[in-house]
Amino acid sequence: MLSQTRVLLLFTLCIFLVSCGGKSKKDLSSKEKGYKYASIKDGVLHLDLDKSRKDSTRLNLSDICDSLIYIPLETKKELLLSNMLNELCIDGDDLFIHIGWGVYHFKTDGEFVCQIGKIGRGPGECVCTGICLNKELKHVYVRANYKNKLLEYDYDGKLISERIKLKDRQREMLYLPAKKSLFYTTSFILAQRKGITPKYITLSEYDLDGKLKYSKLSNYFPNKFFDGGKGIRVVSNGSSKYVLDNSIYFQEIASDTVFKKEDDSLIPHIILNNKDFKKAFTSVNLQSLRKICHSYVCNDYFPAIVCGESSRFVFVDSHYEPTYVYDKSDRKLSCVKKYVKHEEDEFGVKKAKKYMYFNDLDGMNHIVSTRLVNSEYLYSIVSVADLMEQLENLKESNNGKAKYVKQLEKIVGGLTEESNPVIMLARLKK
Repeated sequence: MLSQTRVLLLFTLCIFLVSCGGKSKKDLSSKEKGYKYASIKDGVLHLDLDKSRKDSTRLNLSDICDSLIYIPLETKKELLLSNMLNELCIDGDDLFIHIGWGVYHFKTDGEFVCQIGKIGRGPGECVCTGICLNKELKHVYVRANYKNKLLEYDYDGKLISERIKLKDRQREMLYLPAKKSLFYTTSFILAQRKGITPKYITLSEYDLDGKLKYSKLSNYFPNKFFDGGKGIRVVSNGSSKYVLDNSIYFQEIASDTVFKKEDDSLIPHIILNNKDFKKAFTSVNLQSLRKICHSYVCNDYFPAIVCGESSRFVFVDSHYEPTYVYDKSDRKLSCVKKYVKHEEDEFGVKKAKKYMYFNDLDGMNHIVSTRLVNSEYLYSIVSVADLMEQLENLKESNNGKAKYVKQLEKIVGGLTEESNPVIMLARLKK
């Protein structure tokens, strides 16, 4: 009898284990998976910004990055750069920075190579508003705003060609080797004036001769935005685009959807839940708009933009609103709570500065932006004066970061407060 009971119990246990295993397998193959503030439906990632915003958390740099690299840019009398960095491109040990209106080529050890083109409006000169690299040909494409043209240089700064006029004006551009194409998105300009048609965000693809191959329009505001507001003109930044694994992704802000471009179609990749923004603009009070020259921008509501993606993380920026980070490994969306630090300005007045990611890796600079380079690094720029001051504070505080002091002293050694700034790269975890 006891033996029969044991057999029955064993049989029941086996059935239970099999049923659990079957259920687990079914869950893994399910089209819908739910995580904290995120879910995957039919292969499309849904990020709930509205819910995440109510549960913000402070992210340390060590939560998303595993190492830091500092690159002191070589200083020459004829080359003194500001710390207002616009763009950064890296190809192996070649580093290209867009600062102000100029483009400069350095090696990744900081050695200066050359200036790409001259700043100006004469022959062979340009006012740069965007750059990208053709790593196959070792060429740099420079967007000349006043000419509305694309200038092509080799890595040594020699002008190869000056492309024909482009149809759209946009600061940012990307080159996709697989298609041998350049991609742009335009800024949106919405106008309710006689003879002016509202302009919407566009994804445009050009070949290397400047010929338009593809253009995708994106609706932005509903028509009722202009109800009762004749003569209103609204200008803001356009949508984002980025490259990951040799594919290009484009965000259509009207639907809060990031699409992957394949041939002449767009396949949904990420969908954002950002209802607060849509609600604000569909019932916007024109009195809440702030006038800048002859244009108007809204102080309180901005679109959430997926500004970059790596093999593990998705970064969402909403300008003056919080930043969001989705970790594909942990399957969790975090609303980044700003880290507040009180610092003295040049007059000795203490002011509160807000940073996105607290730098607990070496206790020095804090990453303040969500800009990515090569889908591998977050990057920033810091003046040598700030670097020296922070190093002294690190020595005095003795806060457990002493192992970094010698490394940082070596970086700062030989530099002065008038030296060119230092590029800071934070390598993302994989």
